[in-house]
Amino acid sequence: MRIHAITLPLILAAAAPLAAQTTPPLGAPPLPVQAASHIDEHMRRLVPFGFSGAVLVAYRGSVLLDRGYGMADAEKSLAATPETVFYIGSIAKQFTAAAILKLEAEGRLSVTDRISRFFPQAPADKAGITLHQVLTHTAGLPEYMPGRDDQPLERDAAVRWILAEPLIGPVGGEFAYSNAGYTLLAAVVEVVSGTGYEPFLREKFFLPAGMLHTGRVLPDWSGSTVAVGSNGGRRMAPPLERPAMADGPSWNVRGAGGLMSTTGDLLRWAQALHGGRLLPAAQLAKMTTGGVRLDPGGRNLAGYGGVKVTFPDGRRAFGIAGGDGTFNAILTHYADGYVVVAASNVGERPVESQGRVLNALLFGGPYQAPPVAAQVDPAALAGLAGTYRLPTGGTVRLAADGGRVRMTAEGQDALDALAARPLPADRSAGLNARAREMLEAAERGDFAPLHAAFGGQVPLEEVRQAHTRFTDAMEQELGALQGIDVVGSVDAGELVRTLVRYRLERGTRLLRMGWAGGALAGMQPVRDLPATTVVPVAPGELAAYDFMTGRTQRLRIRGAALVIDTASGEVAAAREG
Repeated sequence: MRIHAITLPLILAAAAPLAAQTTPPLGAPPLPVQAASHIDEHMRRLVPFGFSGAVLVAYRGSVLLDRGYGMADAEKSLAATPETVFYIGSIAKQFTAAAILKLEAEGRLSVTDRISRFFPQAPADKAGITLHQVLTHTAGLPEYMPGRDDQPLERDAAVRWILAEPLIGPVGGEFAYSNAGYTLLAAVVEVVSGTGYEPFLREKFFLPAGMLHTGRVLPDWSGSTVAVGSNGGRRMAPPLERPAMADGPSWNVRGAGGLMSTTGDLLRWAQALHGGRLLPAAQLAKMTTGGVRLDPGGRNLAGYGGVKVTFPDGRRAFGIAGGDGTFNAILTHYADGYVVVAASNVGERPVESQGRVLNALLFGGPYQAPPVAAQVDPAALAGLAGTYRLPTGGTVRLAADGGRVRMTAEGQDALDALAARPLPADRSAGLNARAREMLEAAERGDFAPLHAAFGGQVPLEEVRQAHTRFTDAMEQELGALQGIDVVGSVDAGELVRTLVRYRLERGTRLLRMGWAGGALAGMQPVRDLPATTVVPVAPGELAAYDFMTGRTQRLRIRGAALVIDTASGEVAAAREG
């Protein structure tokens, strides 16, 4: 078990309408230049709400929008620009898939080959897995590699682990996203080519496409601004500050992630790939056609290193997203000529959540614009700082942060009041009780409930060791454990998250748990309560913008009360002190 954030793949959120507060359709699709202008205005409005990153929009070879927003490195006051280098996560899978197809085009393998051709030691349950199944996430391989991404893991050790792990589903069965599978594909690239993974990508793809700022160890980063991450208000080190192996990222992540790029380089990749300059037509068709349904209607199909989407109006696109919980990026190539690339270095404001919005702005779909931030005296905002208590007992805290306010909630009722999609009461109560019970059992030395919560996918001993490391580190810093409290559960889109507070002699620590369906998907220590950025929009009025749903939430100051517009009506919280 890894106590870290889970990053799930984006299945082109642009294919779905906005979930809430949408305006009527804009009508006929705007002209490309107008669409780019709309996107620029949208991204500018997001900056006061905490967004940082870069966005590029091109149409039939012409770049219409190419700019940075917010800060690439807040500590050094470095603005994000089109040249900023971002970690791109799973977008690296598209390079890995292309590398397999390049080797096929050269006659050195076939996507119908079984992995036993390359790894004769493959056990009977995995020997028949084909490269096609690995490429389409239907091989039944585990989702994640062991350990942290910054812990060196050699290729052969990674392959041994993958081949030894139990399958999580039948070979050739349903789509089950597997980072480990793409690490295995990277190993195939090295075995067949006789060269390193990153050198192969650089020779066959990056240099021919003019991508001089993509990779991990081979580019010259000395003149580049590499984005520094921010998550929960904390600085998150960029990949260049993390340990790496001499020839690239650790095999915990190689092939599935671990690379960096710029929006301009990703545009060059899309243009060269879909323009037929990197792969023959037969291999490009295999990559982008898809063959595994991701929805009952078959509009979303898993291709190789991406997802093919057919929209209700017949438009088609091929895209992929990636991230690590802080850095995130999207790359979408539309069949009608648009290419959209976006990257961000802010974990709470994932650019991948904006896929639906960018699609709406390109093609005239339903769209609700974020509110426009107003200029307010920082001293006036500082006067709003304080704790506000709901009639039901939960609290909302406002803390001034320059020209905006950071808002946190404590208690299930307060989390529900601020949520775009409050969980049903029985669902949140059930998760809260389950989290408390399993973590209290673990403190007593009984790890069976925690092991069962992971659906049996994580070995019991790994669960025990990870939890013990986490609690030992806390107690060494803050003393003996005094108790465990559940702050509450929230719908975070791909996951439902439960926040738990550990009370110790000299302070507290927080643990964030992510649930996918009824199973625990991962856990991550966090130092602070999740905060929502709130900005002034009018005298006595604040607004929060939910990046995942497009929902704007209004808050008003009435005397000593904070009035919150919730999903079920207004709720007034009284100021304490």
